[in-house]
Amino acid sequence: AVGKVLTMATTACFIIVSRNDIPIYEAEVGVAAKREDAAQLHQFILHAALDVVQDLAWTTSAM
Repeated sequence: AVGKVLTMATTACFIIVSRNDIPIYEAEVGVAAKREDAAQLHQFILHAALDVVQDLAWTTSAM
């Protein structure tokens, strides 16, 4: 019998965003295969993360 080892391919996306929520730098690091919809997926995740940061900014004076 031949066994298979399954590994999860991961990719990290690093994005620098301006004050106006405009991406000014993007870098993708990882071993996952390029997806056709990767750019749209990264933008979706970016904006979801920025929503969390923006919500926290309204709850603290430290930001």
